Order: sequence, then C-alpha cells, then structure tokens
Amino acid sequence: MSAALAWLGTGLWWLSAATGWAALAFMTIVGAADVLGTALFSKPLQGTFEMSAQALAAVIFLGVLHTQINQSHIVVDIFIERLTAWPARLSKAVALSATALALGLIAVQTWPQFTASYAISEQASGALNFPIWPIKGLVSIGALSAMAVAAVQAVIAWIRLFGSSPETGEPT
Repeated sequence: MSAALAWLGTGLWWLSAATGWAALAFMTIVGAADVLGTALFSKPLQGTFEMSAQALAAVIFLGVLHTQINQSHIVVDIFIERLTAWPARLSKAVALSATALALGLIAVQTWPQFTASYAISEQASGALNFPIWPIKGLVSIGALSAMAVAAVQAVIAWIRLFGSSPETGEPT
C-alpha cells in the first residue's frame, strides 16, 4: 500500500509541478509580449490581465497540491521543535486533519462552479474572450487532489499516533 501511495504521490507531484511551471511560463511570455508590444509598437497585448489572472489561479491551486504532497507548509518552528514525540505527532495529525477539512471545503465550492462553467462554455469577459472552464477545472481538481493527499496523510498520522506504523506494522 505504501508503495502505491508513494507512486501516486510522485505522479501527482510531477503533474502539479509541470502544469504549474507551464502556467508560470505562459504568464511570463504573455507579460513580456505585453511589455514589448507596448514599448516598441505602442500596442499592448489584448487580454493580458485576464489570461494572467486565470493562469495565476491554476498556479496557486496546483502549488497547494505540490506543497501538500511535500508537506512543506509554513510551520511555527519555535513551537513545534519544543514538543516531545507524542504531542508532536498529535499536532501533526490535527494539522493534517484541519488541512484536509479546509481543502475539502474549497473543493466542495469549486466543483459546482467548474461544472456550471463547463455546461455554459463560460468565456472570460474583457479584451479577449477565451474559455475559463479549463482553469476552473484545474483549480477544482487541484483542491480535490490536495484534499485527498491531506486526508491520506492525516489517516497515516492518526495511525502513527494511536496504532502501529503503516510501513512496519510495529507499535509506535
């Protein structure tokens, strides 16, 4: 089971990283084209703001997935480092459970927005019309995936707190 979770986590890590980097590269290219178009030809690129805003949403939620897989959220080290073994494991289990709950609430809110947007083929309003349902889908899938990763991590943390190690089966 641990090998399957590790494989899935690695796959999600690479997918979120590649998609996030692609969105960042897109934002960079669009921003540079806008600046160059304005400076050299006095013609800004149409829709730069709208496209960058949509790409930024994808970067943020795919970044949340990437961060959750790595468990690299910001922590208050001065507090965590002073905890002994059992309270540290309890703190981790509670934090991961709260993270899973928060991400679940985000996923519950974003999925209906994505499906409604897809159903009407929603377009960005502004200087350039382009479909925004794919971005809403990435945001929703990113939140849902991050919630699933956090939930699995929380279950493992609770097992380690009260039961045996999922890897070895030995008591903690």
